[in-house]
Amino acid sequence: VVQVYPSLTGDSLVQVRRTFEQNRSYEVEMRDPVVQVDGNTARVSATLARRIVPRVGNPQAFDSGTEFRLRRDGGRWVITSVAAIRP
Repeated sequence: VVQVYPSLTGDSLVQVRRTFEQNRSYEVEMRDPVVQVDGNTARVSATLARRIVPRVGNPQAFDSGTEFRLRRDGGRWVITSVAAIRP
């Protein structure tokens, strides 16, 4: 995760680690992405469909509108921010 989202640090990185530790599986599918590139930056808006099976409790499924902001870093794109899209 840190390789594609290097600005993920501190409490946010701890939360990602906890999420992986607390779940048996965590699947994400990106639906209907809209990509806008402007030089070395880009914005991707999409619906993320998450399917989670926790180690304890019932499976969960939910969709959310999400916007990714990216920056070109050499020959690859990295995520600079992720935000929920409010309906």
